[in-house]
Amino acid sequence: MTATYLPSFFEVNIPTVDDLDDVLKMRPEVQALYGHEYVHFLQNLTTNFGLLRTWNKFDRIVQIINHIQQSGLDIDLPLTGAVIQHEMNNNILLRSLEGSGFREVLERDSQDYTIDSVERRKDPLLDATFQVEYMRHIVLKLQHPTLSAVDYIFGETAIAESMAYLIESKFFDMATPAKWPYLSAKELAQHIFPPVADDNELLLVLCDIALMHPAPGWAFFTILEEMAATSAPPVTAEQLIDFARVSYAKRGWRIDKQLESARDGLMNRIQTLFNSPFLEPTKKWFENIVYRAADLRDNHYRFILDVYRSGDLFKEGLVDMVMNLGGPHTINIVGKRYLIAPQGLGITAADIHPQKLKALDQIHDMLLTPAATYRCKLLDMCKDSEPIDLVDERCRTKPWERSRDKRLCPLAVLWNYYGLDQKNFYLGQQQIYVIP
Repeated sequence: MTATYLPSFFEVNIPTVDDLDDVLKMRPEVQALYGHEYVHFLQNLTTNFGLLRTWNKFDRIVQIINHIQQSGLDIDLPLTGAVIQHEMNNNILLRSLEGSGFREVLERDSQDYTIDSVERRKDPLLDATFQVEYMRHIVLKLQHPTLSAVDYIFGETAIAESMAYLIESKFFDMATPAKWPYLSAKELAQHIFPPVADDNELLLVLCDIALMHPAPGWAFFTILEEMAATSAPPVTAEQLIDFARVSYAKRGWRIDKQLESARDGLMNRIQTLFNSPFLEPTKKWFENIVYRAADLRDNHYRFILDVYRSGDLFKEGLVDMVMNLGGPHTINIVGKRYLIAPQGLGITAADIHPQKLKALDQIHDMLLTPAATYRCKLLDMCKDSEPIDLVDERCRTKPWERSRDKRLCPLAVLWNYYGLDQKNFYLGQQQIYVIP
C-alpha cells in the first residue's frame, strides 16, 4: 500500500477506506503512510526547493492567464510567444531537477540495480537559469546483472523520498522498499562516501540540507564529494549541517536569504492569483501555513533532526508541527476528505478547500496543452461533494462549458473570474472553449 503527495496543492491520497480524522487512532500501517506524506508536507513548506516549486507552479498559471487577458478576443491554441516559451522551459527544467524519481526502474527490478558510475550532465537550461558553470544534473549509471543499463537522474524526488523513508522506517516496521527512489540517497552515499550511508542521522540532514538548494541532486552529490575530499569530515549531524552551509556560502548561496526570497515570491503569486472571494478562506490558510513554516525553519533550523530523535513520531516528534501547521488535505480511497486546521487560525477545517486550487491547475493545462476534450481534474472530488448533482457529463469532456451555468462549479467560478469566458479559443480550425 502506497500513498501519494501532490506538491504545491498539499494533497495526500491514502488508499484505505478508513476514516483519517484522528492520526492517533489510525492503524499502524496507515499511520506510517500518513507520517511519510507529512514529511513531504514539511519539505514542501520549509525547504527552498519546496517553496520554489510551489512559486513556479503558481507563477506559470499567473503568466499564462495574464497573457490571455492582454491578448485579443480570439485566441489561437496552442499558445505561442516568448512568455509561453519561458514558462514551458521553466517546467522542463523543474522536471529535470526533480529527477527520475519513480520512473526508469520498475519496482520488481529495483533491488538488483546498482551504481556503476556517476555522470555530471550539462544542461543549457540549467546554465541559463543559474548563470554558473559548475552546476550539473547528477546522472547515476545503473547496471543490472541481466537487464539493460539505466540512466537515473538523481534529483529532488529521490532525495525527498529517501528522507521520508528514513523517518517512516525509524518509527514503523517497514518492508524493504523499492531501492529507486526510497534508498537512492543511501546508495549514492555508499558509492561516494560510505560513512554517511552508515549513519542515518548524517544521511537525514544531508537530504534536508540538499533540499535547501534549487538543484538538490547536485547539492547532495557535491557535499558528499567535499566530505570525501577533506581530512576532517563532519562526524555528527550538527557538524554536517554547518559544513554544508559553509559550502553553499562559498558559492554565494546563502540559505536564509534564498528562503526569504522564495517565500516572498510565493506570497506575491498567492496574493495575485488567489484574490477571488471564492478562494478567500483557503487563501488565508495557505498564507498562514507558509508564514508559520518560515518561523519554524528560522527559529529551529534543525527541527527535522529533533523529529527523528524523538521517541514517538506523532505523540512527540511532530506534535508542535501538527498544532501549528495543521496537516495536508488528505483523501481516502472512497473520496472522503480530511484536514487538520492549524490552531489559532480563526477558521475551521470545513472552511478550507485546497481542492479548489486544482481548478487553477486545470485552467493551466487547458490553455498550455489544449485539446478538444478534457476530463476535469476535479471530477473525482466534485462527485463526492454537495450538491450531489454537481457533476455531469460535461465534466468528463468539456468542463469549460460549465461557465455558462447559473450554478457554477469551482472550475467555472475561476474561469469566469479571470475573464476567460470573454475569449474565443481556436485549436486549428476548430473553435473550443466558446464564449457563452
